[in-house]
Amino acid sequence: MRYLFLIIVLLFMPITSVAHPHVFIDNRVSVLFNDKGLAGFKLEWTFDEMFSSTIIQDFDLNLDGKFNEKEIKKMESVTFSNLKKYDWFTYITINGKQFKIKDINGFYAGIDSGVVFYEFFLPCEVTAAERNREVKIAIFDPTYFVQILWASENPFCFKDTSNIMLSYEVFEEEENSYYYGQIIPEALKVKFRKKE
Repeated sequence: MRYLFLIIVLLFMPITSVAHPHVFIDNRVSVLFNDKGLAGFKLEWTFDEMFSSTIIQDFDLNLDGKFNEKEIKKMESVTFSNLKKYDWFTYITINGKQFKIKDINGFYAGIDSGVVFYEFFLPCEVTAAERNREVKIAIFDPTYFVQILWASENPFCFKDTSNIMLSYEVFEEEENSYYYGQIIPEALKVKFRKKE
């Protein structure tokens, strides 16, 4: 009877109680414009202390508390380039159509108060027109190995917007829910057009 009770408890235990991400990221996005329209997105990921300590131990080879150019290049090839298979956990749509991220540039890694952060740029060119263009970006890992949340302070910003009019909203994207539908990612939707 004791084993039967244990089996029943395990079967009906909420799934979230056994979920367990191994890496935690605070995510910030800079939406970058130029004289033509949208240029792309600069992402900044700040990692949790445990993952940071592992990265520092593995890549700060001269133990000086920062990453030099050689260490950053090694880190990019070992830990970051593999994320291309997962679209860098970034999902973009342009006017409702999926945008395939081909590559990133400007990868940089640093240490701030013992915590590791990555910065990189995702090119995504969308020409501004007289009518609104709509671009949506969501950053999440559907396997739930990595938990990615908007940073609590300054989660996003817009740069070089002098030639455009824009509006934006952050919303729960239910159609992309994951982990048995229990996790709903938040997406940033930006509408923009030429300034009159």
